[in-house]
Amino acid sequence: MVLSFYGCVATVEEWTTVYGSMLLSFYGWKDTPMTDTIHLSHIDLLRLIPHRMKRVARTKGGEWHGPCPFCGGTDRFIVWPDHPSGRGRFTCRQCEVSGDAITYIRERDGIGFREACALLGVDTGTYTPVERQPYVPESCEPPCQTWQNRMHECIEASFARLYGKNDKPLAYLHKRGLNDTTISHFVLGYNDRDQWIPAVELGIDRESPIYLPRGIVIPVYISNLLWKVAIRRPTQPGDTYKYHTVASRNDDDGIPSNPLYNADSIQYGKPAILVEGYFDAMAIHQAARDHVSPVASGTSGGRMMRWIHQLARAKPLLLSYDRDEPGTKAMAYWRHAFPNCTTWRTPYADPAQLLKDGGDVRGWVQAGLRYALREPAQPSPVQTPPEPAPAQSADDQMPAQPVPVAPACQSAQPASGQTPDTKPLKTVAPWLANQKRVDDTLRRRRQQQEDEDVADIAARDAEID
Repeated sequence: MVLSFYGCVATVEEWTTVYGSMLLSFYGWKDTPMTDTIHLSHIDLLRLIPHRMKRVARTKGGEWHGPCPFCGGTDRFIVWPDHPSGRGRFTCRQCEVSGDAITYIRERDGIGFREACALLGVDTGTYTPVERQPYVPESCEPPCQTWQNRMHECIEASFARLYGKNDKPLAYLHKRGLNDTTISHFVLGYNDRDQWIPAVELGIDRESPIYLPRGIVIPVYISNLLWKVAIRRPTQPGDTYKYHTVASRNDDDGIPSNPLYNADSIQYGKPAILVEGYFDAMAIHQAARDHVSPVASGTSGGRMMRWIHQLARAKPLLLSYDRDEPGTKAMAYWRHAFPNCTTWRTPYADPAQLLKDGGDVRGWVQAGLRYALREPAQPSPVQTPPEPAPAQSADDQMPAQPVPVAPACQSAQPASGQTPDTKPLKTVAPWLANQKRVDDTLRRRRQQQEDEDVADIAARDAEID
């Protein structure tokens, strides 16, 4: 028997395998205590921690650092025993566990909420369990056909313009490590000036025109439909407004579905890696598309049922978001949605930076897959970045179409007299031992939460019977 959901076809066995492990944790009922009404000011959180802590600052009533009792980090565990909230707080910057004294006891002993309160001598008072409402998938459709047709014309013109007389936009992409095959595959283009298109030409019912800034045009095609158009604007150092999304509906300047970039590359039972930016996905596609399917969600995209279903088909699923606050929050969301996923960040800011600096993106992906599948390490050839394009005079003409190049998945050979840069491989290798401790801690926490959820459901079913 074959089922179809949002255009994705799968057998009953595939659907059961994909969703069996995530239904309870993502859409199931969960007993959530209202801990804000419980007083913990009399509990000294520092006395509960077995390791010696060192006071390093007066932040939030006093900040103490020391080794993490959960993941073994040497100086990533932070405690605020006199937190302004009236209760001691802790967090670990490595395994990302955080909370108050009750949370600490639950994580340490693997017990439930009431057991932890009893162990601390805390009166739980009365609280009401919060039951989630039945989940109803939201509407997730591409923009209207009029918008797609008009924007497709703009994309074709921008692609041709990228290979025109002005070679600076193409040189910018080459400098980022992208070759012409990758540029052509993702249909990148260049918008040479700010434009304002009448909204009626795009099928949008509003008076103000639609703005298209100057920059690199990045279309998002899924199932041969144009879902989104983003433009990478030229920015100055410190400018946070880098990407502009072309308006596609009446009420705002975004797309409600915020689709997964390169979602069509995901195959059932095959590896995939979820990254933050468009250029991150392009970098991995160019270097290791025969090993993994790279998809990008931004920091808050891809969270509708259609895209979650696509990601759930991958096995294993790796996460590699930027090392900043938005990236960390996005990682926390996807860890909750897919408990069996594996965190695998780069030694650089992101995969795009790793490619730009000449790092071995392919070797980094292979190491991540070996870790996720727990396979023994194999020797990986060192990949060197392509030689930068030579400077051309004004009389030289750029080719009208991309120049065919060798497949990006093949490792480039170093030029004569050059020594391959092995720094990225040396940086990746020490991660394996530390990453295993972090994943084991997170896996233990998720298993404890699943056991509690199952017990709660069984107890509730017994009351109904």
